Amino acid sequence: MKSLRKNGYAIVVIAFFAIAVAMLVLFLALFSSSTAVDGTTVGSVYIGDQKPNTEARKKKLIDGVQAWQKDARYTISFQNYSYTIGRTDRTDEKGDPMYDPNTGEQLFDDVGLAILDFDYEKTNTNIIPDSSDNDAVFSITDENKTKLFEILKNTFGTTVTDDIYFEYDKLVNAILKDADEMNTKCDYDLYDYLKIGWVDDLVSQVDIENLTKEKVDFLYEIFEGKQIVIAPQKSSEGKLGFSTVEFFSRDEFAEVGLTSSDMSIIATGFAAVVQPTSLTVTVKNQGYISDKYYAYDFMTARVNIKDGTDLRIMNPETHEYVITIEKGEKIIDGKTSLKFKLNGCQFVNKYSITKNTTTLDDSVKIVYDEYANDDLEYDKNYKSDYNGGCYYMIYQEGIPTVLYSYTKTTTYVNGETSETEVYPKQEFFVGQDELRHWSSKDYKA
Repeated sequence: MKSLRKNGYAIVVIAFFAIAVAMLVLFLALFSSSTAVDGTTVGSVYIGDQKPNTEARKKKLIDGVQAWQKDARYTISFQNYSYTIGRTDRTDEKGDPMYDPNTGEQLFDDVGLAILDFDYEKTNTNIIPDSSDNDAVFSITDENKTKLFEILKNTFGTTVTDDIYFEYDKLVNAILKDADEMNTKCDYDLYDYLKIGWVDDLVSQVDIENLTKEKVDFLYEIFEGKQIVIAPQKSSEGKLGFSTVEFFSRDEFAEVGLTSSDMSIIATGFAAVVQPTSLTVTVKNQGYISDKYYAYDFMTARVNIKDGTDLRIMNPETHEYVITIEKGEKIIDGKTSLKFKLNGCQFVNKYSITKNTTTLDDSVKIVYDEYANDDLEYDKNYKSDYNGGCYYMIYQEGIPTVLYSYTKTTTYVNGETSETEVYPKQEFFVGQDELRHWSSKDYKA
């Protein structure tokens, strides 16, 4: 009897416990459902506080998209040129917004990302409830697509934006993808939207002439098939520029027997082939040169590993350029040449090199070694200790002299031009076979 009573108590306790648990579960479920926050978000616009498929949710989403279109900035850049797709309000003299007198709508100089059309119906259909990963859906009309292309053509010039080279649809699709995610700030390098074959185009070539066949064969055997990469300054590899001294100090050149004259021939080719481009040349410790090899008439560079005489090439672009060396085809008076080619992406600006010639009067400056002309007077103010020797600027009458200088002309997209002198002035003495080249200080070209 006691056993039955005990069992009855146990059953009652278990029943009450089960009912209590069930009530607690029901309470928690009701509480959580009543306090849960709907996290529905489209792009950067939160709409979870509005009921689905209502005018209130539609209005909030459209207002949010329009605010994003006003604030977002998408910048397309290439070689010092850029265009930002961003709204620019038209203002009066006081700086206040202007409105159309007929429609009352605000006026803009640039509508920015309003060139993209927001598709509410497709966006609403694709919404996943309580998700923050919903994308908006944008499109662009053919008319607006053409307008944007014309803006890019005016910004970057007709060469880069020619459809032979430029994958415009690829860029538009990238913009639409970022717009669908409603990203506020995006940057696009136009280089990434150029067709692969064109980014390795031949942009410049030059022959270094007046070389013996033996010299050409010797140097070509060393450099055949080599790609000399000029890395962009914005990369860690190209931060300090391409140094010819560092290049020739590599282990691969240790046993090939390159002389300073050989290195100078190659450096001259490097300098000459990059001149009609945006790349620039910085020269250190240039001095007297007796060898007469040249490109563009009388442009000559000098390299010496021992004393640090160097030539650096600076690449201001975001992409690399490559120099290769081939045998030249010209044969003049038994002499031949090496051909230097520069491959990479074409330039927005146009560059050209002009040779300037000046014939001096009787009194001229000549560079002489002090030991070779002890009987001539010299101006000690121009004395320079260099590589164990001593050189002077000597004034001598009766020898006509021609001065050559070189100008790089840059033509910009808008048609304006600028000029920069490249290379130090070159002195060539009429009736002599020797090119004498003197630069009293480092220079940039």
